[in-house]
Amino acid sequence: LLIGFGVDMNIQDDWDGWTPLHHACKEGNLEVAKYFIGECRVNISIRDKHERDPKDIAVLWNRHKIINLFT
Repeated sequence: LLIGFGVDMNIQDDWDGWTPLHHACKEGNLEVAKYFIGECRVNISIRDKHERDPKDIAVLWNRHKIINLFT
């Protein structure tokens, strides 16, 4: 829905530089992460202010099913 309105799904927030995918990985939301990666084709290499990409966040929070999306 958001993409249809031209929303940039690679946008980074001002707080820590997270993208929507970083947030989905932290929360363990597998379906949203799959959607962002598969349908939205977001950039999975964007790093936050601490040089962590979304996979790093998934590892940090032990989100094993999401980690598998990146392999």
